[in-house]
Amino acid sequence: MTDFLPTVNVGNMNVPRLDEYFGLWAMEPSRGMAMLRRAASMNLVEHVSQTPQPHPHEAIGVALTEPLKKPEDDSEDDSEDDEEPLADAEMPHIRVIHLSGTLMKQQSSMDESTSTVVARKQVREATSDPSCMGIMLVCDSPGGSVSGAFDLADEVRSAAAAKPCVAFVEDLCASACYLIASQCEEVYCNHPTAMVGSIGTLIATYDESEAATKAGIQAKIYATGPLKGAGFPGAKITKEQDEYFQKIVDDTQVHFAAYVCAGRDMTAKEVEKCATGGVFSATEGAAMKLCDGIKTYEQTIARISEMVQQKITAAGSLPTAISQRKDAHMSKETPAAVAPAPDGKAFLAAFGPQGAVWHVEGKTFEEATALYNESQAKCIAGLEDQIKTLNTENAELKARIVGLRGASVPVSADAADADPVNAKVVDGLDAKIGKNLAAVARSIQLPKAAR
Repeated sequence: MTDFLPTVNVGNMNVPRLDEYFGLWAMEPSRGMAMLRRAASMNLVEHVSQTPQPHPHEAIGVALTEPLKKPEDDSEDDSEDDEEPLADAEMPHIRVIHLSGTLMKQQSSMDESTSTVVARKQVREATSDPSCMGIMLVCDSPGGSVSGAFDLADEVRSAAAAKPCVAFVEDLCASACYLIASQCEEVYCNHPTAMVGSIGTLIATYDESEAATKAGIQAKIYATGPLKGAGFPGAKITKEQDEYFQKIVDDTQVHFAAYVCAGRDMTAKEVEKCATGGVFSATEGAAMKLCDGIKTYEQTIARISEMVQQKITAAGSLPTAISQRKDAHMSKETPAAVAPAPDGKAFLAAFGPQGAVWHVEGKTFEEATALYNESQAKCIAGLEDQIKTLNTENAELKARIVGLRGASVPVSADAADADPVNAKVVDGLDAKIGKNLAAVARSIQLPKAAR
């Protein structure tokens, strides 16, 4: 109907996680449109059938630039035999993890891509490995789907709390990729022409109603609400649906901005200035606090080695530093959560994504604590009301069952119902009681998690 717009026909293909392609995206726009046009111009059935399963990027260990030095000790006992040497498999190293191409939960066959699920696993393994002294994320990506991106960003933030974690940008780190990289302690670009930013979220759809009308096609949607079926081909997009799509984008952008605020220690106004949806050169990005400068790959490895050595010196010994990192990662509460400072990272650690939003809105830590407690109290009160209602309904249902059976016997007793109609009703009521009890069990668990 609209020849000037790229349309993709997936036919009857069996494409894993096909729905991911049609969700919310955080991607540098020109690259995203290029990928869409490429998909529209190819035979996707043939492409999917002939393209082998993509292999994930492997995380590799890189040696530190210099051997780790023992901290200077003023004591006269300078024996070096107190500590056992580490095995080759446990030699201190920096773990290098690649974020390349389109970021999605499952790797795309359209171009070079990275599975955010695999990347999360790699970051988690590096964080828990005591021989891994630091992590370098090598970023060369225009972004990708919002689905999975925030989870990976959370994983990187957790890693950065346990050991040095630095992002190295190889030419492009945009949108969802920048969301993830911003959670590292430091971000460096390989060249002044490298691009960072594209802080923004988008949903794209077409209003093809006029084209459908001209073609003599009338799209009819049978739905349970005004938003179900929004964006259906040939149907007019209403004002309410317009506002609905925009709200999804705006709500996601609030969290995006909050993560950047917390990760890069920026104010809400500083992030707002960068959140144009466009990318900035490394030189501009450094001036806007989006990155920390320009370094080569080798220089970034050297910088991480320096950060590791600083931690070793502060800890007193290599085994102690390894142990402290492991303990910090295994602890359920990060230092920020135990003794929170009034900054974005503390808000994020204590209250989750909503805490970062409160930080952006200028709330104090005390105000955020009060809001959090209030929201949890409302949640628990609502659940308690729900439990009370379900228990009351169950009592009424049991009374009806007793009446139908014609005798005051426990509802669990085995008794044959002479009337088949009543027996069917009793079975239905029993099933309803079972569902209510399951709902009560779920409701009882939720307040515990909320607390």
